[in-house]
Amino acid sequence: MINRIFMKENLGFKKAELEISKGLTVFTGLSGAGKSVLFKGILSAFSLSESEAKIVEIELDDKLDLESFGIESEEENVFKLLKEKNTKYFINNQSIAKKSLQNLSKTFIKYLSAKENNEFGNEKFLNLLDALEMQENTNFVSFLEDFKKDFNAYSQISNELNAILEEEKKVEELKELARVQIEKISSINPKIGEYEELLIFKKKLSKKDKLEEAW
Repeated sequence: MINRIFMKENLGFKKAELEISKGLTVFTGLSGAGKSVLFKGILSAFSLSESEAKIVEIELDDKLDLESFGIESEEENVFKLLKEKNTKYFINNQSIAKKSLQNLSKTFIKYLSAKENNEFGNEKFLNLLDALEMQENTNFVSFLEDFKKDFNAYSQISNELNAILEEEKKVEELKELARVQIEKISSINPKIGEYEELLIFKKKLSKKDKLEEAW
C-alpha cells in the first residue's frame, strides 16, 4: 500500500505531503478543490496519467518484481517523477523508461476512471466485493452459492416468460392483420359466384380487344 505521497508545483498544489495509514483512504471536497489533480499526480508517478506536477514521490511497501525490469527492490520502494525539460521516472533512484514503468505499474495498480474501465468492470468489481465479504463472513460462501442458484433459476424463468410474451405479441399482430383484411373484404361486399363472373367478363373483354385490333 502507499505510505507517503509528496508532490510539488502541481497546479493549485504548491507543495503537498501526505502520510497514509492502513485502511480505506478517501479524498473528498467540493468540485474544483483539486481531487482529480491530486489523483492524476499520484498516477503520473507510475506513468499511468499525465500531470502538471514538477515532482512526485510515492512510497509504498508492496513486494514488487522490480528485478525483471532491472531495478533493485527495497523494503519500501519509492516511485519518483521529475519534470524539467523532459519527464524522467525513477524507482529507488534508479532510472526507468516510461513504457517499462507502465508495464510494471499495470501489474499491481487498479483504478477506476470515467474514460477507462480498467480492471473494474461490473463483473470483476462484484467478484472483488464478494471476495472481501468472504474474508469477513464465513457464511457468505454458502449464501452466495444459494443466491447464484436462485438467480440462475430466475433468469431461466424470466427468459421463458419473455419468449411467451413475444409469441403473444406476434399472435396479436397476426390478429390485427387479419382484422384489417377482413374489413377490406367486408367493404367490397363480394357476392357468391362473383369471382367466376368477373373471370368470364374479363375473357369477353379480352376477345373484344382482340377483335378491335384485328379491324
